[in-house]
Amino acid sequence: MRTSGSITIFVHQQNIERYRRLLKTPLDKMRRRAILDLLAHEITAEQDAIRANDELAGAAISQRIATT
Repeated sequence: MRTSGSITIFVHQQNIERYRRLLKTPLDKMRRRAILDLLAHEITAEQDAIRANDELAGAAISQRIATT
């Protein structure tokens, strides 16, 4: 479902922006490390979601071509 994939990507992008904003504020070492870990996880998850969304879109186009 493309809409669901688009929403997932949007949520990851919002989280990434939030974590980057948080990193610009004063943080102790433990919190900074935790936010860096969360940021890395969100970036990876966003890339995976984009890849999955692209694959679904490609499959849908291939299916349309095959049925015409």
